[in-house]
This record gives sequence, C-alpha cells and structure tokens, in this order.
Amino acid sequence: MELKKVTVHHILVISYLVHFFGFLTGVLLDSLFPNIILKYEVFGIVCILLATVIIIWAQFTTGSTKQLRKEGEDESIFAKGPYVFTRTPTHLGLALLLIGAGALFGGLYIIITAIISFGISNLFLLPKEEKMLEEKYGDAYKKYKEAVRQVVGKK
Repeated sequence: MELKKVTVHHILVISYLVHFFGFLTGVLLDSLFPNIILKYEVFGIVCILLATVIIIWAQFTTGSTKQLRKEGEDESIFAKGPYVFTRTPTHLGLALLLIGAGALFGGLYIIITAIISFGISNLFLLPKEEKMLEEKYGDAYKKYKEAVRQVVGKK
C-alpha cells in the first residue's frame, strides 16, 4: 500500500482538529470544575459574529482565487480579502470563535484551551503549511510572506 503525500489540506485539517479538541477539552473542564468567571455576553457575541465573518470571507476568497494561483502570478495573487491583513485568517477566526464562546458562556477553561490550541497551531502546524506553500508557489509566496504577517509573530 502506497502512502499519500501530506498536503497543505492535511495540515489544515489537523490544525482545525486541534482547535476542535481544545474546545471540547475546555467544555469538559468547565463542566467538571465550574468557575466563577463573569459572563461577558456582548463581548462573546461580538467575537463570534466577527469570527464568522472572517472565516466565511477567507473561505470565499480562497475559492475565488484558486484558479488564478495555478497560473503562477506574483505575490499579489495571495493578498486578497482577509489575506491582505493576515496569512492565516481562518485560524484567527477560529480563535475568536472559541474565545467568544468562552466569554458568552462564562467558560474560563474554554478560553484557556482556545489560546493553547491557537498556540499549538501557530508553533507546530502553520510553519509546515507555509513551507509547503513556499515549495509549491516559490518566490511569489515568499514575497507575500514578507509583506503580510501571520496573526501572531513576525513577518
């Protein structure tokens, strides 16, 4: 049996699962060890709505530029939609979504695990994704990487 090559999408799935299991862990910890953190409903709702907009915007932008990226354009082809502000808008959206849920429901552990899962993705998974993108798109992606920062960290 031949093993398939790991792709950017495989890395993204793992990253999204890290966020999901972080959320589940936070919910479990909050149910086992209730805390007295105050609920911040308005902040939570704003974070959830903003996160939803960012994630949907990123997904529509990715879909609409897929064909263009195959043609080997310059770095500006990557800088569309939310990708003008960050190289990882979906991860930013997921972190905001989980932090918003924690604030809305008063879940301290949800917020903590959201921050931890975001850190794990940024430290271990996103560098692998970016290396693959550099190999695939070459100088165009390297120039884009220099021009646009990741959510956390340097350009």
